[in-house]
Amino acid sequence: MASGIMQTIEREYAGFTPSYKKVADYLRAHQDEAQYLSISELSDACDVGKATISRFCAALGFDGYSRFKLALAHSVADRDEEMVLEVPQAARSEARIRASQAKVSAGVEPTTLLPAAERARDLLAANVAVMSQTLQTMDFAAVERSAQMLLDASSVFCLGHGGCQLIAADAWSHFLTISPKFHNVADSHLQIMTTSLLDETSAILFVSFLGATRDAADVLVPARRRGAKVVLVTHYASSPAAELADEVLVCGGRETPLEGGSIIAKTSMLFAVDLLAGEYCRLAGDAALRNRDASAEALAARLL
Repeated sequence: MASGIMQTIEREYAGFTPSYKKVADYLRAHQDEAQYLSISELSDACDVGKATISRFCAALGFDGYSRFKLALAHSVADRDEEMVLEVPQAARSEARIRASQAKVSAGVEPTTLLPAAERARDLLAANVAVMSQTLQTMDFAAVERSAQMLLDASSVFCLGHGGCQLIAADAWSHFLTISPKFHNVADSHLQIMTTSLLDETSAILFVSFLGATRDAADVLVPARRRGAKVVLVTHYASSPAAELADEVLVCGGRETPLEGGSIIAKTSMLFAVDLLAGEYCRLAGDAALRNRDASAEALAARLL
């Protein structure tokens, strides 16, 4: 399949409405970038409403934006694979030699590295880039406000779903060394039950890369109705979950629908959580330091 969904768009283009053509034109010019965009970001980029994007997806035979984006990601992957296969073997060897020479000129050891070592270098560079992007885009005033919100709360629930629940649990274990008022609930049904009983003295630290899942809405909507505060750690500042949050901490890193659970994306969110915990400690002052010392002393007996 050469480029699946793009072929369909080209075939149907003549019959599109003017609004659909705006979406199609954007996808033609920005296929690679579009696979990373939320529905809100794509609608802004195309200067159409979110409803138009939904109808455009339906017109192409998809039952939602997420299915459309998955097809788009497959289209990009198929195209890239075909481009690689079309490169003659000699040209690929020459490209590897040029890359090796460039590394030598840059002071990197000659490429006698095993593939895993080469991959390790690539991953290191990608992680550094994601951390740098997070640092550049982070709203530090929002970090301070978020930390103060968590400090003022009588109880804080660290929540997420799927891979983001693992990050939420890690955040909970981190904050638990500072205060016993932090909690974590893993099961999605129990999360809904918990947040439906919160009040204005409670807060939620919610982790969601996309911020656009039904699970997130099921947890956050009842909490907001009851006045609970919400701090969201996400990659998308414009998302349904962001609309339900008091503060949004935006992380770097991108992932396509084919890269769900990307470790690099998780790294950026863990970085944001660590930054938030550090600010919480600063605001809490000596009390946080005493609690951390007490936690460390209690665990010391478990060490061999």
